[in-house]
Amino acid sequence: LLLIDAQSEDPYSTFLSLRDEIKNYNDDVFNKPFLVVISKIDCVDKQTLEEITKVFQQNNILPFFISSQQQIGISQLLDKISSIFIFPVQGLLLQNIYLLHGQVHRQRSHRM
Repeated sequence: LLLIDAQSEDPYSTFLSLRDEIKNYNDDVFNKPFLVVISKIDCVDKQTLEEITKVFQQNNILPFFISSQQQIGISQLLDKISSIFIFPVQGLLLQNIYLLHGQVHRQRSHRM
């Protein structure tokens, strides 16, 4: 999950920098699936969001847009996360993922 502030000077450059850092850290991590999430969308105007969307779509990336403050896009993001990233961890299945104060928290249940 790559979380990028909509207020950043150039969100796409921020995305590229994050991907470079991940690649430098570990190729295996770099090659894993990822989601791009543009946060704080309540702090920018519609035109800015359209510009962000355009540049990401030109590069075949469909980011999620959220505002944790106003709870915009959170349900859609959590649905997507749960459809992609549900996996067993130390004998537990992560079933519910929720956002609290900008951090993803997992509720563990169901022993495997």
